[in-house]
Amino acid sequence: MKILSCLTDIKEIEPLKNVGADEIYFGLNHKYIPNYANSGNIKTFDEAKSIINESHKIGLKVYLAANDLNFGAKYNEVLENIKRIIDLGIDGIIVTDLFLLKELQRYNTSLHISSVASVFNTEHLKFLSKNFN
Repeated sequence: MKILSCLTDIKEIEPLKNVGADEIYFGLNHKYIPNYANSGNIKTFDEAKSIINESHKIGLKVYLAANDLNFGAKYNEVLENIKRIIDLGIDGIIVTDLFLLKELQRYNTSLHISSVASVFNTEHLKFLSKNFN
């Protein structure tokens, strides 16, 4: 079983690994990277890069949470900023918004449906599986 844990500070990486986490994720508190529950998230792209590098050094995969529905967001800026994180070497993106999920398919990164996504029935699950692998 894989254990995924949220990270709010770079100092949490090693203790999370020590208690069995295989993968970690963080949200970036940025105007154009929507994520659920912004409080306590990582503040800068430099901090995100350090987290990615330190996680990889000890064998943890690390994901960006872009998992809020951000109605009215400027999607071109959302995509540009998420692409910046992808270019830093993130292992994948956790997404709720179907449009954002579709748009992120153009990048060579792993995409995951967020646990806060609304999947109410098997037909929706089939749709996600068919269209987003």
